[in-house]
Amino acid sequence: MVPILILPGYGNSGALHWQTIWEKKLPSVSRIDFRNWTAPVAREWCDLLHAELESREQPCVLVAHSLACLVVAQHIEEYGGSGIAGAFLVAPPDPRAAAFPKEIAGFGKLPKTKFPMETIVVSSTDDPYSAAGFGAWCAAAWGTSHHSLEKAGHINADSGFGDWADGLVRLNQFVQALEVKR
Repeated sequence: MVPILILPGYGNSGALHWQTIWEKKLPSVSRIDFRNWTAPVAREWCDLLHAELESREQPCVLVAHSLACLVVAQHIEEYGGSGIAGAFLVAPPDPRAAAFPKEIAGFGKLPKTKFPMETIVVSSTDDPYSAAGFGAWCAAAWGTSHHSLEKAGHINADSGFGDWADGLVRLNQFVQALEVKR
């Protein structure tokens, strides 16, 4: 199986978050430590992702939530897709949204580079951290697939997406399709 790298967003993903639950369920999964979870700086997170990908022996699938989606986009814009087999990006936030935390630095410029690997963006019609249609905008800008969930909030534990069984099915299908193409 292709290794999976979990990339939590702002504040990390707690015990009831689908990323943490999937990390325990799936084989070949690890989680990046962005270290500064409560006052993230784009440059630092992008550099940590780059170092993590450079240290790996084989490409991995990135499973990013929230702010980490923007880190992936920034990384691809700066470094390309080396080390990334595919990306599963959930609930990308709009740094221009009123609810975007003020303590987050350096995420104002939205990357528009087309992704060189298979990617799916999953968004919600009522995410408090992005306007309706922002997920579709990201998918179009990045040249990726898009799946919109109706009234799913920020697609996290607080929105009722603890285990998120449907998301896990979608991820498994995504990874299997990548493995067939390899």
